[in-house]
Amino acid sequence: FNIFGLFGNINVIYAHYRLKALRTKYGILLTLLVAFQSIFLFFELVATVYGVFEQHIIRKNCFVLISPYI
Repeated sequence: FNIFGLFGNINVIYAHYRLKALRTKYGILLTLLVAFQSIFLFFELVATVYGVFEQHIIRKNCFVLISPYI
């Protein structure tokens, strides 16, 4: 589901870039929300990869990976 979410978010950002009709106040708000959600989905994907492959993360690396998400 994460991959599908990122794919949809990237399509919304691309549509905002290509279509002038989406450059309204509400279109900009939607694009900002989608951009931030894409960042959050990407960092959740990184955490999922670490969980699936059962790799242990030390505290220093964990903080670096999670700080943009927070």
